[in-house]
Amino acid sequence: MSEKLVNRFDPYELVSLLERGGVSHPAAQILVCLLVKGPNDSPELQNSCGIRQPEVSSGVAELVELGIVEIEEVRGNGRGRPRHLYSLCGGIAVTLEPILLRAHKNLENLAREISRLEQIADANS
Repeated sequence: MSEKLVNRFDPYELVSLLERGGVSHPAAQILVCLLVKGPNDSPELQNSCGIRQPEVSSGVAELVELGIVEIEEVRGNGRGRPRHLYSLCGGIAVTLEPILLRAHKNLENLAREISRLEQIADANS
């Protein structure tokens, strides 16, 4: 599955596009990692994304708030703390939908602000 996805997009380009769409750098890296590699825990995300644990926590929290990542508790041998496994709630289209909606809203707001600036400039020239 991951090889098919990687052939459809450049992971570095997707991280950059996500950031320009308002997603934080750690969240963008985590999202792409989950798209390419599938469900992962914090140590694996730290290693794969080259980020620290606090960045994993904040990035995952952002993605959970967007409704695109779910957290599963995985118990080991009954000892110690459970491990958290992070996974996407759907495929790439479902995953990108809330990000695209937010980007479109931001674009609409920017267009209104530009229009207002043009009105002010025209009225005062």
